[in-house]
Amino acid sequence: MATRQGIRNIGIVAHVDHGKTTLVDALLWQSGAFRAGQDVADRVLDSMDLEREKGITILAKNTAVHYGGVKLKIVDTPGLVPARGLIGFRTEFLTETRGTGLMRHVFDRWEPWQGELRTRPAGSLVADRRGTVAAFALFKLQERGTLFVAPGDEVYEGMIIGESSRAEDLDVNPTKEKHLTNMRSSTADELVRLVPKRELSLDQALEFLGVDEAVEVTPHAVRLRKAVLDGTARRKQARSARQAAAAG
Repeated sequence: MATRQGIRNIGIVAHVDHGKTTLVDALLWQSGAFRAGQDVADRVLDSMDLEREKGITILAKNTAVHYGGVKLKIVDTPGLVPARGLIGFRTEFLTETRGTGLMRHVFDRWEPWQGELRTRPAGSLVADRRGTVAAFALFKLQERGTLFVAPGDEVYEGMIIGESSRAEDLDVNPTKEKHLTNMRSSTADELVRLVPKRELSLDQALEFLGVDEAVEVTPHAVRLRKAVLDGTARRKQARSARQAAAAG
C-alpha cells in the first residue's frame, strides 16, 4: 500500500482532565499556527461553554499543523465521552485519516446529563410534496447541496432528499418538470448533467440525523424524513420553540 511520508496521524486519548487540550495548544504555538502576540484564548479547541467552564473535553475535535515539512493530523478526544458525542464522528474520523484510522470504545459508566451537544452545521433539503423525482428539478437543486435521490425515485412531503449547503432547512420541489411548449428553443436538446446521488447506509443515516428527524428503513431502501411531515406544522413548531426559548 502506498504511503505518504509527509503526513503523521496523532491521536491524543486520555481521561477528561489530563491536559490534552493544553497539549494541543502548545503544539499549535510551536508550529507557528498563531502570530506572535496574537490574542488567543486558552484551550482553543474547547468549543462548548461547558467544556471551558469545567476544563474538560466532551466533544472529540481534530486539527492539523505543519512543522518541519510534515503535516501533523491531531485528534483530541476524551477518554470518557458520552455515547451520543460519538454519533456522526466516525465518518469525519475516517475522512481525516483517509480510511486508515482505527477507533475503539467501550461502555464505562452512566453519568449525569451534561447539556446539549453541537449537531451538524448543515440543514436538510426537504421535499414539500409527493411525486416522482424529475431530472430537471434536481439540476436546479444540486447547486443547493448534496442530493440523496435520483430521477425516478418516489418522494413524499417531509422526506429529506439531501443535505443543504446552508445551516437552515429548505423545503424544495424535487418533482418539478420542464414545461413543454410548441415553440422551438435553441436549448431544447441541451443535456442535463447531474451529480450522482449520495447513497447512505443505515449507519451513515443515523449519523446524519438531526433532533427533529428520523430514519425510515424498508427491505429495499433507507430513507430520512422529518418527524413532523407537514411543512406548515413544522414551521409552527419551530416558531413556538423560538418563542419559548426567548421567554425562558
